[in-house]
Amino acid sequence: MIAWLKKWIGRDLAHDLYHPKGRMIYQFFNGKEVIRIDPMVLYKRLADLGPELDADIRGARSESKFAPAAYESMITKIRSVFDVKSLAEGGLTESETVELFDHFLKYNDGLKKNSAAFVTSSARSETSAPSSVAGPATWSSTDSGCAASGSGTVKPVPSPLGPELPSVS
Repeated sequence: MIAWLKKWIGRDLAHDLYHPKGRMIYQFFNGKEVIRIDPMVLYKRLADLGPELDADIRGARSESKFAPAAYESMITKIRSVFDVKSLAEGGLTESETVELFDHFLKYNDGLKKNSAAFVTSSARSETSAPSSVAGPATWSSTDSGCAASGSGTVKPVPSPLGPELPSVS
């Protein structure tokens, strides 16, 4: 008992408190206030809407008669991910909403590039999702399931309103 007490009194108190060195908390202005949120929460919301949002982005950038409807759907989905209202409701303009989405994708890409901070010691199964933020939350609509073909690299996601990036064959 005395040995345990000596050990307990002499312990290294630096290990009693987990304090992350760099808190990776995403912040954005929603039209009224600055929101602080775990980026993984936003990433998961984007992942849930990924294929639908990707289709809307592609449709909004097209010259079809359905482009305006796809654009509206895209804006609605982005607003739902970030829980942002329209300007009329005290939130962001449509352009600001798209810029917020672009900013988060760039932020997410920065986290991916510094992914050494996200390495965990737990083993992953082959079917489990990555434990770190990895790439943009929109995927090609031609990829399906785990049998997607290709090199496995993620193409950069252009701004939904920007010019089409050239495709690589």
